[in-house]
Amino acid sequence: MPSKASYLRCEYLINPLGISTPKPRFSWEIADERRNVKQAAYQILVASDPAKLRPDLADLWDSGKIDSDDTLHIEYGGSVLSSGDGCFWTVYIWTVAAGGMAEKSEADETAEFSIGLLQSEDWKAEWITALEFIEDSPVCLGYMSLETTNPLEQKWVQIDLGQSRKVDGIRMFAAAGRRGLRPEGGEIPPSDGFPMRFKVEVSENADMLDCTLAVDYSEVDVAFESCLTSAFAETSGRYIRLTSLKQTEAAFAGPTYCLKLAELEVLSNGVNIALGCKVSALDSYENVEEGFGTVFLTDGQTAYDPGSRRNLRPSPFFRNEFMIGQPIKRAMIYVTALGLYELYLNGSRVGDHCLAPGFTQYNKRVAVQAFDVTTLLNQGANAIGAILADGWYRSRFRLDGYDQYKNFAEGRYGDAIPRIISQLEIEYTDGSQVTIGTCSDWTYTIDGPYRKTSMYDGIHYDSRQEMPGWSEPAFSGAAAWKLVEVSPVSWALEKSPQTVQPIRRLTEFPSESVKEIGLNVWLYDFGKTVGGVCRVTLQGPAGSRIKLRYIPELKDDASLYTDSLWGAYNNGDVYILNGRGVQTFEASFTFQGFRYIEVTGLNARDQLVDITAIMIADDYAVASNLQTSDRRLNQLWSNIRSTYQACMKSVLVDVVDRDERWPWLGDCFTTHSQSLPYMLDMSSHFPRRITDMADEQSDEGYFYSTAPRMRLISPSAGWSDAAVTTAWSSYLNYGNKRLLEETYPLLLAYCLLLQNRLESGLEPFEYCWNDHLASHMTVRPGATLWKDTGPPCMDKYHYEMLAFLQISQLVQKTARVVGDQDAADKLERFAARLTQEFVGTIVASQEPAVAAQTLYGLLLGYGLVKPVDAAVVLKRMLEAIEQYDGFFTTGTSTTNTLLNALSDNGQHELAFHMAMRSESPSFGHMIDHGATAVWERLDSYVAGLGFNPSAMNGFVHSGFGSIAEWMLQSFGGIRPDEYAPSYKRVRIEPKIAGSIDWVEAAYHSVRGTISCEWSKNEEELHLKVEVPANTSATVIIPTFPQQMVTESGVLAGDAAGVTLVSATESSTEYLVLSGCYSFHSR
Repeated sequence: MPSKASYLRCEYLINPLGISTPKPRFSWEIADERRNVKQAAYQILVASDPAKLRPDLADLWDSGKIDSDDTLHIEYGGSVLSSGDGCFWTVYIWTVAAGGMAEKSEADETAEFSIGLLQSEDWKAEWITALEFIEDSPVCLGYMSLETTNPLEQKWVQIDLGQSRKVDGIRMFAAAGRRGLRPEGGEIPPSDGFPMRFKVEVSENADMLDCTLAVDYSEVDVAFESCLTSAFAETSGRYIRLTSLKQTEAAFAGPTYCLKLAELEVLSNGVNIALGCKVSALDSYENVEEGFGTVFLTDGQTAYDPGSRRNLRPSPFFRNEFMIGQPIKRAMIYVTALGLYELYLNGSRVGDHCLAPGFTQYNKRVAVQAFDVTTLLNQGANAIGAILADGWYRSRFRLDGYDQYKNFAEGRYGDAIPRIISQLEIEYTDGSQVTIGTCSDWTYTIDGPYRKTSMYDGIHYDSRQEMPGWSEPAFSGAAAWKLVEVSPVSWALEKSPQTVQPIRRLTEFPSESVKEIGLNVWLYDFGKTVGGVCRVTLQGPAGSRIKLRYIPELKDDASLYTDSLWGAYNNGDVYILNGRGVQTFEASFTFQGFRYIEVTGLNARDQLVDITAIMIADDYAVASNLQTSDRRLNQLWSNIRSTYQACMKSVLVDVVDRDERWPWLGDCFTTHSQSLPYMLDMSSHFPRRITDMADEQSDEGYFYSTAPRMRLISPSAGWSDAAVTTAWSSYLNYGNKRLLEETYPLLLAYCLLLQNRLESGLEPFEYCWNDHLASHMTVRPGATLWKDTGPPCMDKYHYEMLAFLQISQLVQKTARVVGDQDAADKLERFAARLTQEFVGTIVASQEPAVAAQTLYGLLLGYGLVKPVDAAVVLKRMLEAIEQYDGFFTTGTSTTNTLLNALSDNGQHELAFHMAMRSESPSFGHMIDHGATAVWERLDSYVAGLGFNPSAMNGFVHSGFGSIAEWMLQSFGGIRPDEYAPSYKRVRIEPKIAGSIDWVEAAYHSVRGTISCEWSKNEEELHLKVEVPANTSATVIIPTFPQQMVTESGVLAGDAAGVTLVSATESSTEYLVLSGCYSFHSR
C-alpha cells in the first residue's frame, strides 16, 4: 500500500490564516510503518479553490515532480501572493520501501492558508478608543516622609494657614498604599505610616519657638483609626505642626518606618480651614507621578485617588452596523488591540482565542489575528461589536503589594491608552470587494457589565448591566452610546500577522471537594494546580455579590496559604447577580495560578450550582509522552507539562500565582531550549520569541533578561543568551535554517560584543543573576531553621565565562550552517584559546568541592573538557555531590545540565537518586508532599518547617521544569542529532536505572512519531523502537560481555533495516532505518 502524506503544515501551522509571508514553507510527514521507507520525490499543488487542486488545474503553483527526500520547509514558488489571498494546497509523494519500486501516493489531505495584511497601506481602518481612556487626571495618595530604620526618629509636617486663625482640632486620614512590597507572610497593615505616638503644636511662627502644645500622645500608643480626630482647647496660631514620635513598622525588607497621611485637616469649630494651604516638612518623598508629595496633604482628597491612568476602569463596548446587499464568497476580518479584546459579529463570538492579541513589545509591534467570518454574516443588516480591556498593555507592574495602589505600566508601552482596530474584508461572488473598518462612525459605552478588569487581580462583572443584543443589528440601546475617539498611534508600531498558536481553553477540571471554612465561606479543591480561570454557575437575588478568590495552597492547619501571592493576595473575580434565574460566568481578560477557590458572598451553598477550573494556555500540541514503572517519576513529568501549560500565556512566564508573571529568559527560557520542544510543539513559538528578543536588542548588541522587556532589566549571562540557544534549538529540532539566516547577524553581533569585552580585560556582563535558587538560597538538608541555608553558589565570573563559552560554541555552529566559515573559524580560535586557559586553570586548581557541583557539571554538560581531563572533572563533580550527602547545590539554571552530565557519564543511577530522593531539596520531596505542578524552589515546602518564608515561593513556576530534557533523553533515550537536524536521524540511547523496570516514551517530531519502549528483568533487556518513514536512527543498546542482541528473533546485525556499527563492553550501536523494531539483549 503506498505511503501517505499527512499532517500538512504551512509555516509550522495547520491551516493558518493571515500568515506573515508571501513565500510560505510547506512541510508534511509520511505515514508508513514499513521498514526502510524513503521519499523519492514530491509534487506540491497550490490553488485559489480546492476544486483546482489537480496537476492540470492548479492556478497558483504546480511544483512539478521534484526528485527529493525533503519533507520540510519547501518554499512556495508560484504566482506572487498578495495581502489577503486565500490558498489551498496538497502534496503528492513518491516513496520507495526497502529498495523496491517508487510508489505514488494519493493526495488524500487538503490544507489551506491565507496571507495577512503585509503592508501598512493595506490597513484602511483606524485605531479607536473611549474618551474616558484619553482624559487624564493625576494619581493622589498623600504625603509620605523619607523612610528610616529607626521607629523613634521624629518626622514632622507643618501647615501654614496664611494668617493667624482660631483652631480647636486636627483630623488625620490614613493613606492607602506606599512604595514597595507588602511584608512577607502577611497583608499590608492599614496603619502603614500612621503615627503611633505624636504631638500637635500651634504657633504664630514657622520655627515653632513659642508654640502651644495642643495634643500630646508622646507616652502612649494611639489605637489606629483610618480617620483620627484629635480635639483640643481652642487656641490661635498660623502654623500647625504634627510631629510623629513613633512610626508604624511596614516593610518588605527592612524594617523601615515613615510618616504617611492621605490628608491632614485643621479644624475650627468643626470646619476644615487647611484646604489648599501650603505645607512644609522635615523631609518628604516627593514623587507626583506616584501620587506622593506635600501638595497632596491639604488638597481635600481624604482617600486614595488612582487617577485616570492608574485606575482599574470599566471596559468599553464598541459597535457598528453595516449592510450587505450581495451574496458573499468570502469574508476575512483582521483585528488587534493595544490591550485585550473580544470580537463579535451578529451576536456570535468571533474565534475562540483568550487574552488576544497576546503579549508583545507593544512599543515595537502588536500581533494581528485573522478570522474567516463568511458564515457569520448576513445579507441585509449586520452588526459588529468588540470589548476592550487593559491586558498586558496597561497592566500594573508586578510585585505591587498594596491592593489599593497599583503601579501601572504608564509609558512603558507607548501612552498606556488602550485601543482597538479591526478591518473586515468582504469578497462578493461577482468578484467585487468592500472594506469595513473601525472609524469615527463607531460608537461605544462604558456602562456595560465589565466594571474592572486586571490581568493580576481579576475582574468585577455586574450582570445587572448586561446589554442583550448589543452586538446585533437594531440594538434598542444604541442611541445612548457615544461616538468613539479616533486615536492614532504616535510611535512606529508594526502590526504583524500572528504566526503562533493562540491562547485557548485547553482542559477543564471539576472540583473534587468542598468544605465550609467560615460562615458562608466555601473552599473548593480542584485537586490540581491550574493556570487559568474559573467557570461558575450561580443563582440568587439581584445585587448578590459573589467573590471567587484564587488560592495556591493550604497550610498544615488547613488555613489558606497566600503569603507568596504578593500583590495578588486579594485577587478575585467578583460577580454581581441580576436575579433572573441561573447564571453562568467565566472570567475573561485575566488569569490566575491556583488549586483552590474561596467563594464568599453566598447566603447558602446551593446558590453555587456548579464550578469548574479551566486551564488556558497557548494551544501548542503536546509533543511527547513518558511513562515509567515509577509512579513518582510519572507525576513529575505530568507536573512539568502542567506547569509549562499554566505558564504559557503568549510567552512563557516565570510564575502564575503571584503578581510577577514576567517573561524572564535565563532559568525560565534559555535553559528550556530543549525541554520545551520535548514537551510541546515549539516550531512556531521559537521564531516568534526571537522576534521579541530582537525587538529589544540594544544598540550595542546586548539582549536583555526579559522579552518583552520589563522595566530597566539589565543584560545578564544566561538570560541574555536566549536568542542564541533558541535559534539553534529551532534548527536542531525543526530544521529552521531560515530563522538561523535571519537571526545570525544579531547573534554574531552579540557574541562579538562579549568577545570584545573579554579581549579588553572586562567581564562579559556588568550584571549576572548567576545560578538562581541554588544552595545559597535553599535550606540545608535536615535543617531545623529556615536561615540555615547551604553553601555559596558558583563564582559569578565562572558562571559568566561558562555562559559565554556555550554561546560561542552555538554561534560558531550557526555560522557554519549559514555559510560564514571565516567568522566561524575566528570564533573557534578565540574560544579554543579561552577554553584552554579557563578550563586548564580550573583543572589545575583545587576548587572547594561542595560549591563545585555547578562548575564541573557545566564543564561536562557543555562539552568543554578534553577527554584527557574528563575523568578528573567527573571525579571532582562526584566528590562535590558526596560532600553534600548526595543533595543538589545547583539551582534553576544548572540542575538540568548537572543531571545530564551525570547520566551521560555513567552516573545515571546517582542522577535518578538525587532527583527523586524523598528528602528536601529534591523533586521527590516535592512529589511526596502533594505537588501537582513544579514549585519555584526545591524547598518551597519542607516537612517539619512548613512553607518557605521567602516572598519568592510560587507553586507553579517554570524554572526547574527544564529537567524534562534530562528525563526524556535519559529514561526515554530520545535526543536529536545535530549532524542530521530536525530528526532526519535520531539518537536513541536509553539509560537504565536499577529501580526502573520499564519505560514507554514517544516524541512527535516534525517528521513523525519516534518511540522508545524498554523493559528489563534480571536476565534480559527488551527494547522496542519506532523510527518515522524517511528517517533513520542511531540506536545504542546497553549490553554486557557475552550478551547477544537479537531483533525479531534474528541476530540484530542481520535483521532487515539494521546495521551493526560498533560494540563495546557496555553497549552496542546500530544504524536503524525507518520502521518498527523489537530488540532483545540477553
